[in-house]
Amino acid sequence: VLLESMASEDLYARLESVTARLERVAAKMGGGTGDSEEAVPLYVQEFESLLANEVKGATKACNDVGATGITPILEQGFTNIVNLIKACASCKKPSSVDLMTFLKPGADAINQAEKLKVKRSKKFENHYKAAYECVLGISWVTMAPPMGTTSGHCDGQLQATDFHLNRILKSCKDASDKEIHRAFVKAFKDLNKKQLELVKQNFKTGLIWNPKGTELKSFTGAPTSVSEDEKKEPKAEPEPESKPKPKTKPKKATDNGGMSAVFGQLSKGLTVTSDLKRVTANMKTKNRKDRSGKVTDVPKKKKVTKRVVKSVIREPSTKVVGGRVIAEFYSEGMQEITQATIKNNVFITRCENCSFSVKGKVKAIQIDSCNKVQVQVEDVVSSVELVNCKSVTIYCMGVIPAICVDKSESPRIVLMRPAFNAYPDIVTSNVTAMNVEIPGKTDEDDFVEFAVPEQFMNKIDPKTGKMTTEKIVHA
Repeated sequence: VLLESMASEDLYARLESVTARLERVAAKMGGGTGDSEEAVPLYVQEFESLLANEVKGATKACNDVGATGITPILEQGFTNIVNLIKACASCKKPSSVDLMTFLKPGADAINQAEKLKVKRSKKFENHYKAAYECVLGISWVTMAPPMGTTSGHCDGQLQATDFHLNRILKSCKDASDKEIHRAFVKAFKDLNKKQLELVKQNFKTGLIWNPKGTELKSFTGAPTSVSEDEKKEPKAEPEPESKPKPKTKPKKATDNGGMSAVFGQLSKGLTVTSDLKRVTANMKTKNRKDRSGKVTDVPKKKKVTKRVVKSVIREPSTKVVGGRVIAEFYSEGMQEITQATIKNNVFITRCENCSFSVKGKVKAIQIDSCNKVQVQVEDVVSSVELVNCKSVTIYCMGVIPAICVDKSESPRIVLMRPAFNAYPDIVTSNVTAMNVEIPGKTDEDDFVEFAVPEQFMNKIDPKTGKMTTEKIVHA
């Protein structure tokens, strides 16, 4: 009997533990625990707490330092993001147009922060730059794999903000008001760390929408203010402009005769002009030797017309030529290449600010002379080549035997789990600022980023006459 009672107590304890865990998960996802019909999700409460504590602390630090221009930008940007997170619990996934319309206040805040950053201010130059990087971090709401991870973006902006915050600490080391600057640095560090923590905990793969919810257009959630009892200071009324006094003409000095003197002068008749000087013949311009009335023509300089070469804007196109699928001259949007098969090569050239998705298994892919282009590749028989490109990202979704990068600047190779398990060969030549990202040990872990070496040290052994090459690692 004693054993049965102990077993039943152990069973009850385990059931209570499982029930508590399920209730916490339900509260986090907005399901509620049965006490209320419309419970607020836990992640909404956490982001509202971020707005009320960390954001408020950062704005207070800005006002204490004197950089008051940052305060409304922070409030506007983070308030818009919190409103969007509140909408996620009750709205289904919107279209990109509706989402960008909803995020217009946040985009305006980023633009205002950028204008503030380029503003010349010796005292607050680093403060404005740090605030811009911090506000730019709210754009994580538009991120989702494979085009980028939310936590990776937040972590990158945290590091960018810390760069300028460290410069603030260095510049105010011997200043009399260094304590308020240190408080400014601490407030922004706490804000970035808290945002990164909440994003990792709740939105690791992007925003989570309610599939049974309403349209984002119809969301009527009231925007959360930073402080309920905080009142806006009334603007100082402009002082009334003083009316300009009418200008008074200076009085001419007159003789002591008054009007009687004037009438006396008029009574003289023509003799009143007897005191004036007469113009003689030698005073006239036509008779003066020092001045000539002849007008001579000055030879005009010939205008040199420069030949202006007009740039020809060509129309973007995707065509099949001799077994090759060629995509060229694209400058915007997302393009899907579906014409290629296992017997075709795909050639992407002279494109910028756009994305490509190569569907199916193809023979090979060449990317040439592209700028700020993202290419998503599934399966390739031979290799993917990247030549003469700048800021191009390749997302490898399937099996790719080899990746070759030559004469490129800031290339980025992202290997998904299937591509990483195939152990592709990555060959580089004459590249700068290249990074390779691989998945973590599990699907829940963040991607691991590796920098490709750019500098090498060559040593020749005088005994053997052989040369060895080693990469240079900077501490």
